[in-house]
Amino acid sequence: MSLKDIDIDYVYRSYGESSISEMINPILSESIFYKRSVGFFSSSSLNITAEGILNIVNSNGKIQILASPHISEDDKKAIELGYKYKDSVIKDSFIIDFENALSSMPEKNLCLLCELISSGFIDIKIVLTKGFGDYHDKFAIIGDSENNIVVFNGSANESKNGLKENYERIFVFKNWEKSGTVYVNDDLQEFDLLWNGKHPFNETYSLNKVA
Repeated sequence: MSLKDIDIDYVYRSYGESSISEMINPILSESIFYKRSVGFFSSSSLNITAEGILNIVNSNGKIQILASPHISEDDKKAIELGYKYKDSVIKDSFIIDFENALSSMPEKNLCLLCELISSGFIDIKIVLTKGFGDYHDKFAIIGDSENNIVVFNGSANESKNGLKENYERIFVFKNWEKSGTVYVNDDLQEFDLLWNGKHPFNETYSLNKVA
């Protein structure tokens, strides 16, 4: 099965029981990468996307997240611990402390975030604007093993509220449709410029260095 086999609408609205989460998990479940740009990232999003993200992990895929520096203290601690273990050259001596730290975390989504970072499946970078306001762009790029790519743009952040609780609206584009190609290519270029620190209006930092 590929992304082409999924019935994907062009617009999604999240309100009440009808949420963006109903769209995103089936798409993530058939994908091998998830590139996400948000103004606000929270591990609470894993309460919504865990099913799809774990399917990416099982496919040995990759999740890359760009976000502003507005991250909760609990998330910062989980992220820092994940990178500390990932970057450790003596992991065997660190594993007991790592497991104890995981067991003390107040929520399962914090543990999952930490484990996904430490295993190399999730990488997070921080984006700062060059002298004006906050980084607040919100889009996603999701692709499968056949190079089918879906992008969505809209108001939703990568959080439980953004994906389920708030009223949000997103627009979806597909690279196998002529009308969507230009949007997919533009978002791919934008994400790569940001991720590689080459964007003209923003600066990007590896979160393991600034957590």
